[in-house]
Amino acid sequence: MVEKPKKLISVQCPSRTQVHLTNHMGPLQGDLVLRRMYSHNLWASLIIVGLSIFFPIFCFCQDQVSGSIEGGVVFADTELPAPNVTITIRDQFREDEYSVITKPDGTYFIPFLQPGLYTISCKLDGYIAKNSLGRIDPESVAINISTNKRLKVPPFILEKVTVAQPSIPQIAIETEPSPAEQIVNLNDASRGGNFDRKQLEALPFSGIRSFDVLALLLPGVAPAPQPIGGKVGPGIGAGVGTSGQFSANGMPSRSNNFTVDGSDNNDEDIGVRRQGFTSLVPQSIESLEGVHISTLLPTSQYGRNMGGQVNAVSQAGTKGLHGTVYGLVTDYRLNAKNFFDYTTDGSPAIYPVLAGGRQVMLDGSPLIQSNPVGNENPFTRGQYGFVLGGPVGPNQSTYFFTSLEHQKIDAHEESHFAVPTVTQRGLLNSGGTGIGGEKKVSAFPTSITGDAFFSLFPFPNNPIGPYGPNTHTEILPANSKGTIFSLRFDHKLGLKHNISARYNITDDETILPVTGRALFSTLKPKVRINNLSLFSSSAISFRSSNQARFSFGRTNLDFEEVRNSFLLPSRQFPNTPFLLNTPLIANVTLPGKVPSYRTVNSQGTPFGDIETAPLIPVPGAAQNESIGPIGQMKVSGFSPLGVDVFNFPQQRTNKTYQFANTFLHDHGQHRITAGFDIRRTHLDSNLERNFRPL
Repeated sequence: MVEKPKKLISVQCPSRTQVHLTNHMGPLQGDLVLRRMYSHNLWASLIIVGLSIFFPIFCFCQDQVSGSIEGGVVFADTELPAPNVTITIRDQFREDEYSVITKPDGTYFIPFLQPGLYTISCKLDGYIAKNSLGRIDPESVAINISTNKRLKVPPFILEKVTVAQPSIPQIAIETEPSPAEQIVNLNDASRGGNFDRKQLEALPFSGIRSFDVLALLLPGVAPAPQPIGGKVGPGIGAGVGTSGQFSANGMPSRSNNFTVDGSDNNDEDIGVRRQGFTSLVPQSIESLEGVHISTLLPTSQYGRNMGGQVNAVSQAGTKGLHGTVYGLVTDYRLNAKNFFDYTTDGSPAIYPVLAGGRQVMLDGSPLIQSNPVGNENPFTRGQYGFVLGGPVGPNQSTYFFTSLEHQKIDAHEESHFAVPTVTQRGLLNSGGTGIGGEKKVSAFPTSITGDAFFSLFPFPNNPIGPYGPNTHTEILPANSKGTIFSLRFDHKLGLKHNISARYNITDDETILPVTGRALFSTLKPKVRINNLSLFSSSAISFRSSNQARFSFGRTNLDFEEVRNSFLLPSRQFPNTPFLLNTPLIANVTLPGKVPSYRTVNSQGTPFGDIETAPLIPVPGAAQNESIGPIGQMKVSGFSPLGVDVFNFPQQRTNKTYQFANTFLHDHGQHRITAGFDIRRTHLDSNLERNFRPL
């Protein structure tokens, strides 16, 4: 038997589902094999039931996450429509069967096809059914979520049985459309792409696995401006997160619209998808059925934002109990060495602090700085989880699907900052020599107030670093952990009705080593995200369908301080976070003397008596008792100090309520689409702006 050539027919499914037909071998008598790549529905609890009572039109069919099929049956001899013919569709995954009878005009309609492999059969006593090519071969159908017209199947042709027909085994042979067939959209002007489960499982995802990177495979899409630090996440301030996931066709990266199973998944206050800093996606890659990304000219169901439209579709349960366990581990011993990791034994290098070639003294002892740069910085990432789905109850009309994923990173990050040298810690670069000479009045290079500001800067400790002799290097913590959980239920109410529900929760706790390229700017954001999506869909008639959807999303953001060991607690404001407070170090260098510093006691010492006064380290001696509390300091030419005073400390809770409805009606070759999308956003924010001085 010779396989016949493939034939591609591109049509649209009313559920915004891209459809490709490819016919191939397989003597399946009068049957049609249908493969659905994407589809989803979510449980519509009492809210949707109540809405359906008050709004009877809210019955649903194809939408962003489901599809339908319509076709016909004709007699071969008369070419007249064949009424009262039994059309049966069988879900190969769930083993469910639904039957419809063709109408007097010989047509039939099958709505709400869930992801899976289907077989459509045509049966009438005394007749044998053939496809549009006059053969008894099946045609494989791939339904994606990129279009919104229903799939029109070529009609079955009934031939009267005149002699005994040989028994033909039912064999389904799957073939895939060619790559060119998959990327060409002949249905509308929208531009974008689909990624089915097979592609999600095969494509590599670098770092923390997020389906956002798939958008970069499409034309006209560029990466969003990256954060100053090494972590992505919701962009709260400079160096804290990013401005968005990607930019489509030059539009701002915060103008994208994100949905999961067609339901809102946007943080309206920030303008990005609801996400943490470690757990970047609302669902694990393994729990997704597919992703559709529209980058240009989306249809009305997606046209809420001007940027890209991203709709992720989660998996649903199947007839049997199925699951997957997965995991991966990355260890720093497998990574390449950092350029600045120049030592070989892992021990820190010791550098004496010099000024004009002379050793600098601190409290009578040589000032020595340890460079913490070693071989490779610790970095171990583990990511593991499971997915599980199956039926609920004996009638197998209800299915569940759940997923759990945990991510943990144990790491330290090497960070470099520009700080003033000893020479620069004085008027006119006199920090290492003092002001004056033998024939002039000797003076210290700075004042007590000036020393208080310079005390905020640590001394350089890495003269071969990126800032040369101004380089101060620290190894900062960069640990993080995140947990993603999702649970979905689907319940069928006959052939024309479906109700579904999905719940997601994400817990994310991350340490951001550096924000805004500033010293002492380590933050620990804690993020909790909740999403509840309910929707119901129904076929009102052969030509009309409707979907009602309700969703609720909430993001809690809280930012805690990670105190640097160089800083002291404030005795004036002991419970106030994000305040800069360091030991007060005075520059007591005089002309002709050894460059030296001394720690000032907590009461301070008159400037004129500073050389003869007993200056010894005193626990609690701090610079902010001389110049008052400081939250952030910026000095041109050097790295800023402290966390951004305009955005931190802060806590915020962002809530969005969505109610949407879409009505579809086909009239001949035309389609009428109507609906609404109402979203209410509630923001509770505690932002102590200007609470800390800059």
